[in-house]
Amino acid sequence: MYKITNKKTGFSQYRNAENLVTFIKYNSDKKYNIEEVEEYDIKDFFYMILTIAFILVLTFAYMYYGL
Repeated sequence: MYKITNKKTGFSQYRNAENLVTFIKYNSDKKYNIEEVEEYDIKDFFYMILTIAFILVLTFAYMYYGL
């Protein structure tokens, strides 16, 4: 698994080797930091779950109070 990080924005994405080759074919590798990782970063997964929960709370609060 490879972690691709945009140098300008800091946005990270995870791809396997086959998808990485396709990604580099269509995008310049000079704009990205590419590193091989052994496993998924737990901290990123935790923040993703937290963000989804926050979005759901805002959505349900809007539906309850706004409608």
